[in-house]
Amino acid sequence: MKKRRIKWPYGNPAFTAFEVEAAAGLLVARRNHALVRSGERLCQGWDLWLDGKFAGALSSRTLQDLATLTREELLRATRDACCGRHREFQPEQPRLPRARGGARPHAGRRPKSGVKRVKLSLTLTRLTLELIDARRGAQTRGEYLDSLVNPDPPPLT
Repeated sequence: MKKRRIKWPYGNPAFTAFEVEAAAGLLVARRNHALVRSGERLCQGWDLWLDGKFAGALSSRTLQDLATLTREELLRATRDACCGRHREFQPEQPRLPRARGGARPHAGRRPKSGVKRVKLSLTLTRLTLELIDARRGAQTRGEYLDSLVNPDPPPLT
């Protein structure tokens, strides 16, 4: 891995920018903020540019680690910000296109029985889960809990 200091117009001018010959291409890394240690967590605050375009931010990787990542791995690991101290210095900088998308509205499998399901966050003890699993048979946990609350299910249409 070869790294060298360079003059770089983007990012936090208070920190030195490094050019690294990486497996992903020509990588420029510059810290966005000073090192932050909170407990066991260490945020190094790297802003990364890949082939001259802003790729994103990383929190706790060394330059050696970054040099070994492939382009796909590097782009998967980057985020919009490394942590709460991250600051955007030049919003007009050239950026790599971000993958857009996500689930389309109403995409995916329809709920069982055509009944809208509500997500319910619960914290249950391990013993409670074992009791439910022992009694539910072939039913899912949700179906079993539904049968306890409403013993007469609505007719299927």
